[in-house]
Amino acid sequence: MVFVRVFIVLLCIAFVGLLASVYHYARVAAPPKAVEVLTVNLNVRAGPSYQYPVLGTVMKGSRHRVLGQADNGWLRIEVNSWNEALPHDQSQKEGWVNGSDEYVSIAERRWW
Repeated sequence: MVFVRVFIVLLCIAFVGLLASVYHYARVAAPPKAVEVLTVNLNVRAGPSYQYPVLGTVMKGSRHRVLGQADNGWLRIEVNSWNEALPHDQSQKEGWVNGSDEYVSIAERRWW
C-alpha cells in the first residue's frame, strides 16, 4: 500500500514538472508569432541583414505577424501598415526586420 502511494506522489510530481516545462517553452523559448515595433521608424528590408535595400519603414507601436526567423536573429514579417509619411514599395507586404530587443518586442509566441 505504501508503494502505491509513493508511486502516485512521484507520478504527480512528474506531471507538475511536465506542465512547468511546457509553460516555460510557451513563455520563453517558443518562436515569435507577432512583434510590436519599439523604435520610431523601423526599416523593413528585402533580406535578413543591413546589406539589403530598405523597402520602407513601419511605425512605433505597430504590430506585425512573424512569418519566419533567420539564424542571425532577423525576423521576416507580414507588414500590416507602412509608415505612409515615408517612401515605400506599395506592392510589398513582407520584409525583414532586426529582431533585437532594441527594435521589436515579442507580442505573441507560438506554443505548438
